[in-house]
Amino acid sequence: MRNCWLADGSLLWPDRAVWTIATLEAMRRRFVELFLEGRLSFREKFEAQLEGAPAELWAMAADCFYVYGLGSHTIRFATKLNLLTWCAQQAGLTLPPPESPLWAALKTGAAATGQKYNLKHAQVRLLTLAALEIKALPDRSAALASPAALQRVLDGILESIPLKIDRANDMRNVILYLAFPEQYEPIVSNRDKDAVLFYYQGRVKKKLAADRDEALRQVRAALSPRFRDRPHPFDFFTDLRSEWRQGLELEQALVRAGTRQRRGAGPTTQPAQSSAGLAAPSKVRELRASYQAVEPVSDPDLRRILAAFRQTPNVILTGPPGVGKTHLAGLAAAHLTQAETEQTVRWVTFHPSYAYEDFVEGVRPVLGAQGQLAYQVRPGIFREICELALRSPDRPYVLVIDEINRGNLARILGELITLLEPDKRGRLSVLLPYSGQPFSVPPNLMILGTMNTADRSIALMDAALRRRFAFVEIEPRPDLLVGAVVETEEASVALDALLRGLNAAITHSLDSSHRIGHSYFLPVAQAAPPERLERLAFAWNQQVLPLLEEYFYARPDRLREILAPFVDESEEWGEIERLSGEDLVVALHRISLYPDRPR
Repeated sequence: MRNCWLADGSLLWPDRAVWTIATLEAMRRRFVELFLEGRLSFREKFEAQLEGAPAELWAMAADCFYVYGLGSHTIRFATKLNLLTWCAQQAGLTLPPPESPLWAALKTGAAATGQKYNLKHAQVRLLTLAALEIKALPDRSAALASPAALQRVLDGILESIPLKIDRANDMRNVILYLAFPEQYEPIVSNRDKDAVLFYYQGRVKKKLAADRDEALRQVRAALSPRFRDRPHPFDFFTDLRSEWRQGLELEQALVRAGTRQRRGAGPTTQPAQSSAGLAAPSKVRELRASYQAVEPVSDPDLRRILAAFRQTPNVILTGPPGVGKTHLAGLAAAHLTQAETEQTVRWVTFHPSYAYEDFVEGVRPVLGAQGQLAYQVRPGIFREICELALRSPDRPYVLVIDEINRGNLARILGELITLLEPDKRGRLSVLLPYSGQPFSVPPNLMILGTMNTADRSIALMDAALRRRFAFVEIEPRPDLLVGAVVETEEASVALDALLRGLNAAITHSLDSSHRIGHSYFLPVAQAAPPERLERLAFAWNQQVLPLLEEYFYARPDRLREILAPFVDESEEWGEIERLSGEDLVVALHRISLYPDRPR
């Protein structure tokens, strides 16, 4: 602050004039006001933004990244040093020697940081705008004369930024702690600060101050007698984390129950009685209602399925996991038969060991009245529903075959493959091999299959079978998630944007057949707002992420590219983390910005 904000020098190169108003304005024009979306890494974007920039601008960037690294003991020192070395090379400068105390401090770092701290654009923005504001003051030193003065400068800048995700509250906390370590806690996350205040508020005799940091000073004063025998002040993370973390879990439970509001939120509202009672835009309510209704008028997928059945009795729904193929098959069957009963609609799921004897007919052992074992020809589900349909030719029947491509269709259908063709229905018959009876497929029986495009067993369905079915592709439906937002105090993610961004990234790295369906996120959208964060953590960590790891089992490097916000920068190999809370929302928000998604 003395070298760069009060004067125009540099932190890493004190003798150079780096933090001038002209250089700061250049950083604002090139970087702060120009946010690049895209698949490129932060370094590639930053290099594009500073293309042709003078050495002073790259030196200022190195200073910013040093402060950024100084704030975190979570990010590996090698990662910090690599970024600084790159900036120095771009500036044509040499970093201070290894024995410099700058490096010892950088190795230690000030505090534990989360995913939001990895948003380097927001962190550098705050450092740049704070320097510009301080340099514009008649007396620059006044802004650093007291903790309150510096806090006013930083808070004023953050309040002027409209999007919460772009407000670098974590860098604000780092700057204040580094500048006034006796007055501020080495806690980066406001969420962690609130958890401390929530857990220990009963220990403070007076009412807690409205200012978060002043309230933390009150809590520290109240807890200090407990550590009076310690030679150094206690630390909320090292000494007390196990305590206030329990308070965080309790606070989250109270927020979900609707009996407590988050710090800084509006008035507490009563908990919703059910997801049906959520205050959602009317368009969203209509979309979700139409998706669950039998009426085909407003649901485009159901409309396409029924239109296909007007042309052929054999239809297969294809699509990636989670797009609701089985759900739509049930809706279509119910609509086609006007009543989903065991008599008119039958369900079967194919699997690798499913055979002709299970589907059509086969010899099965039967225990006689005298306890003797005998063998009888038993009809399978396909023969049973065909016989029902033959007895009631004016009534429609539907056989739903879930996961149709997982079975060996040539083995399951046998000679019946010919009878499935529309022009052979009711006109051509064959003799069944076990019973020897004539058999035909009636024209009033419709076959509706579902097929997962991400399943490797699709190749088992040969061309002869493919041409006997019409295929209706079911796409992921981000429109069913419109208006559903998962929100924390400092970040939010729109579920429809998340689904678009994630699927755009998957399509670019793999193919469209392995996209993620909307069904994974529908329970999140339908939950009451206080419950959405917990629902989202379950859907992502227990359902979506394992599926992605399976998709990219042989190419983990590609998965790390797609899920870059989840890569642990403190680990050498960059393992993908299971995140929760605000870290999860921040990471998913970054994925939702993937540029190639449909706008």
